[in-house]
Parts: sequence; structure tokens; C-alpha cells
Amino acid sequence: MGALTGIVASNLLSMPLVSYVIASHHLETVAPDRLNDAVQAAIGSSAVLLVLQCGLGWLAPVLGGFVAALLAPGREWLSGALSSFLYIIIGIYTLMHGAQAEGASSVSLLILFSSPLAGFAGGALRGLQMKRRHGEGVG
Repeated sequence: MGALTGIVASNLLSMPLVSYVIASHHLETVAPDRLNDAVQAAIGSSAVLLVLQCGLGWLAPVLGGFVAALLAPGREWLSGALSSFLYIIIGIYTLMHGAQAEGASSVSLLILFSSPLAGFAGGALRGLQMKRRHGEGVG
């Protein structure tokens, strides 16, 4: 469930960014098969948009890791890290079948392969929350 939460969150969080890029860069007339490349190029040309994409790309697996840890108490950190498996599978499949092979940016690859760390962070957040609730405190 954490993996699905992360994927859904990733799509929902990216919609406003993509919509903004399409509108602000006047990409409405770009052919649908070229739109992804045009949006990625526009994001890559702006440091602010690139940082925003990275932040959103990391936030979704953190949320997925948190939900996974919420549903599997006791091993929150492990559950969080394992919740990113769907990101890895989808990313590798996409890269292998060429759907993004040309347009795969280094940022996309960084987000893809760092998603276990982001999921781990979500699980760790849940683990810390549980420790605080049970009076064990942190630090």
C-alpha cells in the first residue's frame, strides 16, 4: 500500500508543476508524443523548476515509506525502504523499453535510484514518531 501511495502521490504532486510548465512555456501546441521531452527540457532550463521537480520527486517516496511503516509496525525503516520497489520496477521497465531512454535526465535517474533512501526516510519518520509516542524520546 505504501508503494501505491507513493506512485499516486508522485503523479498528483507533479500535475501542477507540469501544468505550470506547459502554460508558462506555451507548450499547448506541442504534439502529444513530443510533450514529455518539451516539458523536461523546459524544467531542465530553470534551476528553480529543477529543484522543485527534485523536491516533489523525493516527497512522494517519503510519503509512501511513511504509509508503509504505518501499516507494518515494528520494522518501520525496512518497510519504508522496501516501499520504493514499485518506483524501481517502473523506472527500469521504462528505461529498458525506450519510452524514456532518450529523455531520461540525470535528475530522473537520481530520483529513481534514490527512492529507496527516500522511502527509508519516510519509514524513519514514522519510527521516530512511534518512539516519541511511547515515551522513549529522541536525543
